[in-house]
Amino acid sequence: MLSQYLLGKPLVVGASLTGDLIGRIKARRLEIAIALADGHAINIESYHRLVGTYQGLGEALDTLDELMTEKDEDL
Repeated sequence: MLSQYLLGKPLVVGASLTGDLIGRIKARRLEIAIALADGHAINIESYHRLVGTYQGLGEALDTLDELMTEKDEDL
């Protein structure tokens, strides 16, 4: 399916799949936030990786939100 999206072909994803994806992304962000708060980053590189992953997941959520908003506007 991802290859279809990358090739510019329409990508049809069920609401359940989208909801599951958003839920898992939010859960992972929460795990990372807790790990950072608990001091699990053993060095600065680990800290940067965790923060980068957290920010990347946030950007993914923003992109999904934009795509879903565009889809709603098209209807």
